[in-house]
Amino acid sequence: MSKPLLLVLGDQLSLSLTTLQDAPANAIVALCEVAEEARYVPHHIHKIGLFLAAMRHFAQALRDKGFQVHYSALDDADNCHSLIEEAERIAQQYGCDEIRVARPGEWRLWETMQQRENATLPLATA
Repeated sequence: MSKPLLLVLGDQLSLSLTTLQDAPANAIVALCEVAEEARYVPHHIHKIGLFLAAMRHFAQALRDKGFQVHYSALDDADNCHSLIEEAERIAQQYGCDEIRVARPGEWRLWETMQQRENATLPLATA
């Protein structure tokens, strides 16, 4: 039986997200705070704070709904600070055999997902 890592991006915080619909009981949901996403263009510190607060609240809402959630905080010692690398690290930690993610709305991130040269796991986008 497949064990997916369901990667939820910071601008996709919705229980109706495609990757969360019909999620298998053994799925791991990952939300990742990574420096790479906060630094690629200048952001106001309050915007970053609001994003992180929203992500943390959504992670708790997912736990309350019965999802198994892994949340990577910016100050976690083992955080890779690259979204894709962090998702792969978490997937390996939990023994996941694939990563599922809803297609990001941002072209830069979508292109990064398409050009994973040293990928260890398949990445499925919806």
